[in-house]
Amino acid sequence: MSKGMAYHKNLNLRYDVTLPIRDGPVRFGVLDKNGLSSNAWGVYVESSGDIYLVCRDHMKETKVSLHQSGKQHFGFPSESGLETAEGGRFWDEWSEPQFQKGSKVVPSYSLLFPSWALGLTKAVRDANPKVWNKNQVFVEAAESPEATIVSLVITDSDAEFAFKTNGEVQSFPLAVLPVRADRKLWVIARQGPEGNMKELAAHGILGINADRVAKLRDVPSGH
Repeated sequence: MSKGMAYHKNLNLRYDVTLPIRDGPVRFGVLDKNGLSSNAWGVYVESSGDIYLVCRDHMKETKVSLHQSGKQHFGFPSESGLETAEGGRFWDEWSEPQFQKGSKVVPSYSLLFPSWALGLTKAVRDANPKVWNKNQVFVEAAESPEATIVSLVITDSDAEFAFKTNGEVQSFPLAVLPVRADRKLWVIARQGPEGNMKELAAHGILGINADRVAKLRDVPSGH
């Protein structure tokens, strides 16, 4: 049973933060009670209406792009010059989900943060103040088997959400940003079951290691 969510404002900021943030960019991380955190993340909305979700520290070479044209993908930026193992810049591509009949809300993309995957220490964050001192908010991590989920949700311009359940906050808006004349973007922090993420992560790591071993076998002796 979820016991409610909380967040902490970044005391290093030189301005006050009021949620939801209404003037981007939005910069956040997930922080557990032992002081371990996720990477630093950012959400940016361009004047064109394109939305970008990026990791701001250790995985800066990747980003999620939600284009107003409806094309959406996760991969390397064009300027990086990087490609996936299969070739091309994208690991995944999809089209913007459409509003269902009678609905004004469409979830577009979510990040899931299980507590066991939070591993950055305060020392690591303090060593990179140019990134971490700009974070506006630290979302308090949910405890396993719950996970913290940060979702990007596109709505009609007049859509609103209710964020309290039985007197406890089970989710809250980090930001509400205009996207187009008739659309806005909600960045919502919430709790949800982590499911089989640990097994999926372990399987993925085994696959990566097996691929590295295979490549090492192909390296000529002495190289």
